[in-house]
Amino acid sequence: MNTAKDVYTYNEKGIRVTEETFKMKQGSWAPVQQTHFRFGENDRRIEKKVENMVDGKWIPVKSVATTYNNKGQKTGIEYFAWIENHWTRVNKYVIEYNLAGKESIHWWKKWNRTTNSYLPKSKYTFFYSGTMRTGSLHEQFIDGSWVNSGQSKFGNFEGYQTVHQKWNGQWNNERRDQYVTNENGKYILKVVQRWHNGTWVNSAMHVYSHDDNQNIKQEIVQHFDVADFQNENKYIWIYSRGTESSKSELVSAEAEPWHIVYPNPFSFETTIRFANPEARPYNLEITDLEGRLVKKVVDIKTERYTIKRASMPAGVYIYRLLGDHEFKGRMVVQD
Repeated sequence: MNTAKDVYTYNEKGIRVTEETFKMKQGSWAPVQQTHFRFGENDRRIEKKVENMVDGKWIPVKSVATTYNNKGQKTGIEYFAWIENHWTRVNKYVIEYNLAGKESIHWWKKWNRTTNSYLPKSKYTFFYSGTMRTGSLHEQFIDGSWVNSGQSKFGNFEGYQTVHQKWNGQWNNERRDQYVTNENGKYILKVVQRWHNGTWVNSAMHVYSHDDNQNIKQEIVQHFDVADFQNENKYIWIYSRGTESSKSELVSAEAEPWHIVYPNPFSFETTIRFANPEARPYNLEITDLEGRLVKKVVDIKTERYTIKRASMPAGVYIYRLLGDHEFKGRMVVQD
């Protein structure tokens, strides 16, 4: 049976302002955690506060404050914890920009309660050729000095490639992503490789196909076995532009005991939570209102699965979950 559920509330603009988590206790739903969001200019989130229910009272747990510059770019994220009945600084993430408005440095700092100040912990430095990012360097602050940790290099490979390296006294290859594009600059192939025994070994391959408007209509993902280099199809994404028809065709959501669904018609995603995905993997199919398959993914083994707006056009869809039971529900994706 259901053991937990989330309840969301939204303001008049359709922006989520609260989240409340309930758990089943002695046959009824009991609140266990609530989150409040506060927004500033242009509806940018500036604060997130989390509270837990303890002995019938809401007790603060953590808080996150976000700052922006006059261009609306995020400049800092500061994390607080409720310790000894007051808010205490914990960590801070600072973003700097170059004169072209591109991200130049990401600082990760940790609050030192002895010095009452933020001390550097790590940083990412980004490099550009004109406006094109060519690489990044990750460093950690250890014993008073900056020490190399990792780096990424971006370059051309019939289109584009990214090489990720780790520092261990010298730069060692770790992962390489290679891309091939079509004449319109759209990705048609992505090959992910791992560094193994002095050579690049295939890890995964993504093959993309597009419609006449250069929208992705299908993505085939294959994973490779390092031992025998035999590939195996893992999943296929199928995309469709889909047209909306009468909403009377929608199937209303009625929760089955093996999962909880949280459709959100206001934001750009729908999240599904599964009770025991490792023991019972689930399959997901999404169709438009004409019954045409839009997406399909198999063997979902995570506790939460989120369907994002970025990969789907606006519209109303039917999703079908297949596990121990079959479940139908609707999702709304808005522009």
